[in-house]
Amino acid sequence: PPIMPKPDVIALTGGYRRTPVMQIGADIYCDSALICEVLDRLAPNPPLYPALQAAQSRLAAAWIDSALFTATVAYTMQPAGVQAMLSH
Repeated sequence: PPIMPKPDVIALTGGYRRTPVMQIGADIYCDSALICEVLDRLAPNPPLYPALQAAQSRLAAAWIDSALFTATVAYTMQPAGVQAMLSH
């Protein structure tokens, strides 16, 4: 289902409720940054984190995953934000 409850996902992740979730064999990955690192290791070409930009890429990903995401959710859940989002 697109919204909670998701009994299959909760059983798989041990109660972790956020997405994305990735499964490779018996391994479950429940964090966007970790998923990117695993994918980068398994399929390094082209890299998600280029060697010369690895630190900047990880900092940008952390900021997007925390501050930008929180600000975006706060904006879109306001009446004006919901109206703007749904008007398109």
